[in-house]
Amino acid sequence: MDLSKISNADDGAVMELQYAGKVVRKEDGSPVTIKLAGMDSTKWRKARNSLFNRSIKTAKPNQQKTAEQNIDEDSELLASVTISWDGISDKGQDLECNFANAKKVYLEYDWLREQVSAFVQQRENF
Repeated sequence: MDLSKISNADDGAVMELQYAGKVVRKEDGSPVTIKLAGMDSTKWRKARNSLFNRSIKTAKPNQQKTAEQNIDEDSELLASVTISWDGISDKGQDLECNFANAKKVYLEYDWLREQVSAFVQQRENF
């Protein structure tokens, strides 16, 4: 069996955004979606390794990360695997799907960051 053909984590999968157990919908009734690469993807591994290497370089003896640092790193990792989205806006402004905007919304909205994190870590989604 060719192991490289088992996962399509690099291709990504589409997650329908939910809040309080209900699908979030655009004005036309279609679901708001985010396309994400999975935790077995090249993007995930590169971002994870980059964050880990940066932590090693900046770590001081006996220093532990703060909650804010952990959330920032999680948001950065998730932004790195965000491929596209449809229907995402914030404070009345449509948001282009890019790394900076993805990190911003993941930092600001805990429920969104947690949902995206759970989705990318479920291999059955890919």
